[in-house]
Amino acid sequence: MSELVYRMRTCSAAIKAQAGETLPHLYRDAADLLEEASNLLEVEAAPQQLMKLIESPPPPPPAPLIGVSWIGADLPAASPRACPVCSSTAPKTAHKLAGKLFLICPVCTTRWEYMP
Repeated sequence: MSELVYRMRTCSAAIKAQAGETLPHLYRDAADLLEEASNLLEVEAAPQQLMKLIESPPPPPPAPLIGVSWIGADLPAASPRACPVCSSTAPKTAHKLAGKLFLICPVCTTRWEYMP
């Protein structure tokens, strides 16, 4: 039996032992209620089945790469350089990866880190 059941039954016995048969109705009712509740707790706690383990949800998928095209007037103050492989100056696609900005050439698909 659990500690709570023992304590409830001890309290009930102490209340009844205080005044014997001259115990006021309110106290007798409280003692009976403690005994009844302790009996219910004992019956409900008997099976003691193991709880089902709840697995943590899988981590969210990584955020998709956000592509940005730089064209004409949308260029930042420091314009992107020509492709290091094919020397194309066509508008590049920019991707942010691990806090760094990478440019992708639309002509030869070379990817390199943008350094302003």
